[in-house]
Amino acid sequence: MKSWFTISLCSFCLLIPFIAICQNKLSGQQRFEKLAREIGLKTPQLTEGEYEIRIWNNQSFHYGDAQILYVLTNRNYQVGLSKYILKSSKTRFKSAKKINANKSVTDSLWLQLVQQDILNLPSEGVINNQLHPAPKSHSEHVNGSIEKDGSFTIYGYKTERSVWITDGESYYFEVFGTSSYQIHQYDNPEAYLHAMPNVIGLQKVVSILNEIVSFFPAPK
Repeated sequence: MKSWFTISLCSFCLLIPFIAICQNKLSGQQRFEKLAREIGLKTPQLTEGEYEIRIWNNQSFHYGDAQILYVLTNRNYQVGLSKYILKSSKTRFKSAKKINANKSVTDSLWLQLVQQDILNLPSEGVINNQLHPAPKSHSEHVNGSIEKDGSFTIYGYKTERSVWITDGESYYFEVFGTSSYQIHQYDNPEAYLHAMPNVIGLQKVVSILNEIVSFFPAPK
């Protein structure tokens, strides 16, 4: 249906910085490998069918590459889940506090997360294309026609909505397999899902995070 010119405004969520961020030029894999060593975690040595998944949470305007780490393991037919609270100063890593799950971790958790594609996580590129669709050319947005009285009418078409959220938090998923490794980054997944609830990839990521977080007491 044709309509008169419609301007679609992008949504922005801006946070005011209050702490400088320590910049790091290493890749995500290198940064978290270094941080894992400082925590005392080694690169997992896995046999066929075993997995270790590390989920790093980085919060804007805090020191360090991550402030929270969740470690999910499936080894020797046993599922484990733990959480680390990480502290860093402007120049170095300071400490890690390990927290055990406050309810029983069973195979059903692993099966549920596998069904939600934790071993085959959504592509960040596909999600970003849905959140930030490429603008169409001017000719695709605007059309015109000559009316019977000789006048020329210009019509505009509604553009696709694009949502941008700056700052907030990011989640990095490291998936270790017997002979495989993946790393995925998702920025502000909950906030983006709230803004655009029909993005299937975000639904899966947020569902996985909510399930894992539910095993630990809420922060005081």
